[in-house]
Amino acid sequence: MDIDERVELSSYNEEWEDLFLEERDLIAKHLSDIHIEHIGSTSVKGMVAKPIIDIMIGVQSYPPPSQIITTLEQLGYYNFGENDRENGRLYFAKRGLHNFNVHVVQYQGILWRNNILFREYLKAHADVAQQYCDLKKEIINKGNTKLLSYSRGKEQFISQIIKKLNNMV
Repeated sequence: MDIDERVELSSYNEEWEDLFLEERDLIAKHLSDIHIEHIGSTSVKGMVAKPIIDIMIGVQSYPPPSQIITTLEQLGYYNFGENDRENGRLYFAKRGLHNFNVHVVQYQGILWRNNILFREYLKAHADVAQQYCDLKKEIINKGNTKLLSYSRGKEQFISQIIKKLNNMV
């Protein structure tokens, strides 16, 4: 599996929430003492998004026990390893009929809090959510159709929102 996969955007799909719930239940059936959240654009009603459900798993201690890694691999997830050494994030992907990314982070740590803050802000501010949709379309239209360049194109927007939110907390 290639981490720098091709990116395509889709209009919001009501099915995304149900797909998250099904996958959450599958993961929770095999792992205990974790927290699971639906993050990313597929978690915000009305958002244009990559049709990939992003799931954040919060663990009590990071790095997580090897049993978590092994279990996710047994559930069909490809392990890309540590994706954010500074803040601690393991990245997994499962592709098939439905596509999922899993981000394993410290529960209540910086990545946990920032992802939830950003999601909730987009849900509460339709104008900013629309700006984010427009930015994502612009990034793709400029030819940034691979994951790494697409993600870099969104970084400044996301970090500005998160910085603003962290200053308010």
